[in-house]
Amino acid sequence: MRVLFDQGTPVAIAGFLPEHTIRTTRQEGWATLSNGDLLRAAEDAGFDVLVTTDNSIAYQQNLKERKIAIVVLTQNRWRIVHRMIRKIVAAVMRRRREATQSLKYRSGKRSAKAFPRVLPFASP
Repeated sequence: MRVLFDQGTPVAIAGFLPEHTIRTTRQEGWATLSNGDLLRAAEDAGFDVLVTTDNSIAYQQNLKERKIAIVVLTQNRWRIVHRMIRKIVAAVMRRRREATQSLKYRSGKRSAKAFPRVLPFASP
C-alpha cells in the first residue's frame, strides 16, 4: 500500500508501517499544494492513504468522489502519537471508506479528541 504523509505528520510513524511504501509531500514535491490539488496529485500518483494533521480537510474538501483514504491525526506531538501508534497503524491498514472513526486520548484530568479519524468517501 502506498501511504503519503502530509506536512506535520511525524515521519517516525513510517517505522511502524514497514510493509508499506511511505512518502512525504516534500519528497514528492507537493509541499506547497493546496488540499484539493494535493488530494488530486496523490490519487493520480496511486497513493492509497493520506495521513495528515489538517483537521479542517473534511470541511474544506468534498470527499465523496475521492479514491484515497484520509487518516487525520488531531495531534502531531510524538509523545502523544507514540501512545496511539497501534490505533494509527490500524486506521492506515484498514483504510475504511464508509465511516469516520474518532478515538479519544485521555491525559491526566483533561480529555482531548484525538486521532486517528478515517474520513468517509465513496468507494472507487
